[in-house]
Amino acid sequence: MKIKLAIFIGSLFFLGCTNTHKLKVEDFFIENNQTYAGGFENANYRIDSNIIELDGKKFLVENTIDTATTVQRVYYLNNEEILLLFTGEAQVADLSTLDINSGEIVLKAPLIVGKTWISNGNTYEIISVVEDEIQVKKTFKSGIEKIVIFKK
Repeated sequence: MKIKLAIFIGSLFFLGCTNTHKLKVEDFFIENNQTYAGGFENANYRIDSNIIELDGKKFLVENTIDTATTVQRVYYLNNEEILLLFTGEAQVADLSTLDINSGEIVLKAPLIVGKTWISNGNTYEIISVVEDEIQVKKTFKSGIEKIVIFKK
């Protein structure tokens, strides 16, 4: 009886410690509209992001708008990685002209601590994974390091 009880309690402990929801890279790149305090001359700024599907491909188009500029970022979303394809002050008129093979991989599956990859000469390493947050250390070619935090 004690053995059965120990196995039962051990099973409950194991199930309680496992993550039943497997994180996907796309969980961290969603449609969203937010306004933030601060920004250029403390005039606030807004981020609007929308998912656009084109020819079976998914893109996240993110516009950061403040009093001086609008910066657009375009990400290509797939099941295994997120690629930053475009950053600039001009609006992208035609997503079909972007080369999905030339972007910088900013997040890559599996989302586990220690996962590393190299993209555009920069080295990335996942250093923390919690239920709703991933921290990635980006090391530039110059050796400068930056922590990037992705939240659901």
